[in-house]
Amino acid sequence: MGNFILIGLIIISILVIVEMWFMFKLAKMVVDFLNRFQYSGNGEIVMRNIEVGQKAPVINSKNQHGKTIDLYNSKEYKILLFKDKHCGTCQEISKKLPTISENLKSNARLIVVQKEHPSEEMIPNIDYIIDQEVFNDYLVNSVPNLFIVDGDGNIVKTTNLIGGFEDILDEISSLIKLKVS
Repeated sequence: MGNFILIGLIIISILVIVEMWFMFKLAKMVVDFLNRFQYSGNGEIVMRNIEVGQKAPVINSKNQHGKTIDLYNSKEYKILLFKDKHCGTCQEISKKLPTISENLKSNARLIVVQKEHPSEEMIPNIDYIIDQEVFNDYLVNSVPNLFIVDGDGNIVKTTNLIGGFEDILDEISSLIKLKVS
């Protein structure tokens, strides 16, 4: 009889621990969601965005070569392109990434950020980061999305790329060798 009580207590303890873990995960998801909003001061609640001039959130994820991307203390600009393999505009942009990569000036580096492994082949001169947390850190709600970060880690430009490849060329025209018409 004593063994049954002991086994019952162990099972109940395990179930309580599992339930607490699920509650912790749920609470974290709620906090992450609510942190995307802010009170504007005039009675409105608006979604937070990363603004030009702010420090870029640190990227702790590793690229496809196992190296961490350092956004700070560098002379080069980092072009962060957030995209998804299920997005039609992103697929159009992906086909033209080799052109962008080949024509980047020496002071610029292209970094593609995705939530899941890309369906297309990875281009050698481009860093790929596969991580949902980076999307959360940069408050990215839609794709394609572009951030340009200077050598000190400051956001210089941010934009949604609704029009596709031509919009990328317009946004990064100062960092590429191609003529933008």
